[in-house]
Amino acid sequence: MNAGQRRRMEELGACWGQKEIEASGPLTFIGSGAKLNAATENGLQRAAKATGLAYDEVLNRATITGSIEISRLPGTVRVTLLCPFTLDRMGIGHLVRAKYEL
Repeated sequence: MNAGQRRRMEELGACWGQKEIEASGPLTFIGSGAKLNAATENGLQRAAKATGLAYDEVLNRATITGSIEISRLPGTVRVTLLCPFTLDRMGIGHLVRAKYEL
């Protein structure tokens, strides 16, 4: 989101008592397994382990701000979510910021 959009989002959030807007960027993880359910769980677990977020939070973020897509049958998926900038801890924050001009 550009500076104007961020400013508008902050104004709107303030109307509802939101004090902080999380800085985040998109990340995608690949999950694999014998079937789609196993692949989905594997992708979510990989995302949780890599980001340090709880599994349930990764699941919520993928559901609300991302996607879980079938990549290849019978068991490969792509799990995409907006990840808070714990990306810096992972050493890739600068790459996400540059790619998405954040």
